[in-house]
Amino acid sequence: MKPPLYKAGLTVCFLVLLVGMIVQTLGGSAFLTTKSHNDWGNDDAYISYRYAENLARGQVLVFNRGERVEGYSNFLYVLGMAPAFWLTSRDGVYFFSVLLNLIFAVGALWLFTDYLRQKLGERSAVAGALLLALCLPLWVAVASGLETCLVLLITLAIWVGTERVAADPAPRHLATLCGLIVLSLLARVDGFLVPGIVVLYLLLKRRVRPAMACALTILVAQGLYELWRLAYYGAWLPTTYYVKVAGPLAVRLSYAWGQFSKINFFGGLLPYTLIFIFAVIAAVGSATRSWREFADRLRFEILLAPLWLAYWFYVGGDHFWDRFLIVLFPLGIFAVLASWGEIAPPRMAVFGIVLLAALQAGPPWFIDPRFDYMFNKYDCWVGLGKFLGDNYQGRTLAVEPLGKIPFFSDLYTMDMLGLADPVIAHMPVATGHYEPGHIKFNPDYTLSRRPDLIVLEIFTNRDLGLGMTRAKYEGAGYHLEYLVDTRRPPRPQRLLAVRGLSDTAVIGLIANGYDYAVAARNDPPAPAAGDLR
Repeated sequence: MKPPLYKAGLTVCFLVLLVGMIVQTLGGSAFLTTKSHNDWGNDDAYISYRYAENLARGQVLVFNRGERVEGYSNFLYVLGMAPAFWLTSRDGVYFFSVLLNLIFAVGALWLFTDYLRQKLGERSAVAGALLLALCLPLWVAVASGLETCLVLLITLAIWVGTERVAADPAPRHLATLCGLIVLSLLARVDGFLVPGIVVLYLLLKRRVRPAMACALTILVAQGLYELWRLAYYGAWLPTTYYVKVAGPLAVRLSYAWGQFSKINFFGGLLPYTLIFIFAVIAAVGSATRSWREFADRLRFEILLAPLWLAYWFYVGGDHFWDRFLIVLFPLGIFAVLASWGEIAPPRMAVFGIVLLAALQAGPPWFIDPRFDYMFNKYDCWVGLGKFLGDNYQGRTLAVEPLGKIPFFSDLYTMDMLGLADPVIAHMPVATGHYEPGHIKFNPDYTLSRRPDLIVLEIFTNRDLGLGMTRAKYEGAGYHLEYLVDTRRPPRPQRLLAVRGLSDTAVIGLIANGYDYAVAARNDPPAPAAGDLR
């Protein structure tokens, strides 16, 4: 490909990615729902923002001031978000996060494209860049406000660095790889996974000394991090581990399989899953014939993809759908292009790329509600958090959604799902229905702490979610104060005061879309309700 055409092709790919991410941020949703509560970023992202805010304000890394609980799983991203509070208000922090994610996503595309160019040539680089730019889950990752794009960038950098060390274990290459390993360990609680696969891969490639250097880096860096965690939070593991990796293994595997199947058929992952299956079968076949041939022909992505998936199945999938599977898109794209370069003539390859792009982007575009764009959107949990902060200063709050409502209200918050509550985190599973991160709760324990306000989903029998039945909360001295309409606009009034309304009236409102409730202790009358902004 001539240089001007190559540069023009890459420019188009970067513009596709940039426009897609901006449109997703302004008009899309960060969660697989038709509700409004994840329209301005993913709710869990605001948990990290609250930790970052407390750090920036001199309160150290805590969720509630004075309580040291590690309720986040993305240390490096929390540190990166702290400067936002020196530059903007709470309303602007989300957009600071989106900007960071956009930089990480563009960096990942650039790194991936450059690697494709080096390994497969300029035509493959442009094709691969276009396919990754059309990865719709990557657009969502930017708009989510979560650390997904940072993890993707680090993982791709480790991939490139590992292959470089396998080919040439020069000290500068090995030092770079070890530095990236440290970043991976700090980026996620499970950031040890990819570095561990790096060690295995280098051993298979008979690069023993580099493998031992990487293993030593993991042991030292993770050991120091664990000692800090123990000294700072008084625990070896964050509460997020106990909340999210819970329930019987068979149940976790079954849930993950159902989720993985849907992501393949409706999320555009199926072509890459198939290429990995073929690649793994071929690798196993070569291993049975000649171990040396297997080691020589093995590529890092062929090892990383199945082991990454095995871990994802082990933890039971993810509440946020495909965010941890986004890395499989660039890995799969590379595997496809490497195979096509060997067997397909150029014209057939072009048709193949067009078909692959359609299979990847088509199903989610037409089926996935995250891409039902609406540019006059609002976020009901952002609005509710601001309302409670304005009208209930100094009160205490118990919630299921731990992100936006606590962040914007700035109230002392009790986490009913255990991310910021070690007591609940270490409790046994409370329900037979499995959903990652949402299976540990104890309404009696929550009521015993006497929060002033409780925010939960409500059902037409006036029971609240997480086992908080009407008999329990009314028996403990609570009543329904407000109902919240969580649907996307247009809605006439999103917050209604319901104290004193009849059962029939309340049930009618719940049936008509007011599906979240604020229960309050039986104290003096609350402020008037109104529209959430």
